[in-house]
Amino acid sequence: MNDKYWSKRGKLSYDYKGEKFYTITPLPFYLKRRKILLRTIEKVIRQIKRRKPNLKVCDFGSGDGFYCCWMSKKLPESEITGFDISPSMTKEAIERVNRENLNNIAVYCGDFNNKNRNYDLVLSLAVLQHFIKPEEIAKKTKQLHDHLEDEGMVVLFEATSKKADSSKKLLRRTEAFYTNIFEDAGFRLIEKQFISFPFFNLYQRKFLNRFLNIFKGDEVQKCVSMNKNFFMNTLNRFMLDIGIVLDKFFRPKQGNTIFVFKKN
Repeated sequence: MNDKYWSKRGKLSYDYKGEKFYTITPLPFYLKRRKILLRTIEKVIRQIKRRKPNLKVCDFGSGDGFYCCWMSKKLPESEITGFDISPSMTKEAIERVNRENLNNIAVYCGDFNNKNRNYDLVLSLAVLQHFIKPEEIAKKTKQLHDHLEDEGMVVLFEATSKKADSSKKLLRRTEAFYTNIFEDAGFRLIEKQFISFPFFNLYQRKFLNRFLNIFKGDEVQKCVSMNKNFFMNTLNRFMLDIGIVLDKFFRPKQGNTIFVFKKN
C-alpha cells in the first residue's frame, strides 16, 4: 500500500450530479459497478439483521466515506466505523459525515487492527488489490477474522482476472486466490458474483486510453480530468450502454468479483 499515492488521490476531487468523486475509473462504468455492489451489501445486511438488529460495521479502506454514510442511513441504530491510511481521504470522509449530519459513524486514519473492536460486518472494497505481497494479504485476512464476531461476514470487492495480471495501479488476481486465502484464514465462501463488461473493457484499452493524452498531468490527473469532462462522460456512458447489448458476443477475461465470506 502506498499512502503517498492515496494522499494525493484524496486531494483530487470533482462533482457529478451533486456528489463528490475521486475515482479514476471511467465514471459511468464506476457507477454501474457500484449499483451492483450496493445491492449485494444490502442483501448481506438483511441476512445479518435476521439474527441481530443492531450491527457493528467496519469499512476497511473507507476512502471518502461514501459507504460509511450509505450504511449509516440503512442502519441508523448501528455503529459504523471507517478506517483509511490516507489523511486527506480521512479528512474528506469526516467532512462528508459532518455535512450529512450522521452521528453513528466514526472515521479513523490508520488500520482497523489498531483498534480493539469486533464487528458483525466488514467491507473491504478494492483494497487488497493494492497489496503487493500475498503474505501481506494473508496477514490482513487473518486480522479480519480475529476482529469479527461469531458468524460475522465480510463483503470483498476486488479486481479479478482468469489469469493473474498487474498494472501500475493494482494487482489483478484470480478468484481462486482470494477464495483460498480467506478459507485458509477460517472463512467460508457464501457467494460470489463476477462483474465484467468486456465490450467496454475493449473500448477502454483500444481507444479510451489514447484519449487521455488530450489532458494534462500524470496518469491519475488525466483520468480525473476525463471524468470531469462532460463530453467524455457522455461518450463513455453511450459506449457502456452499447456494450451491455454487445457483451454476449465477447468472452470476459477480466473484471471485478464480489465475494461474501462468513466466519467459521
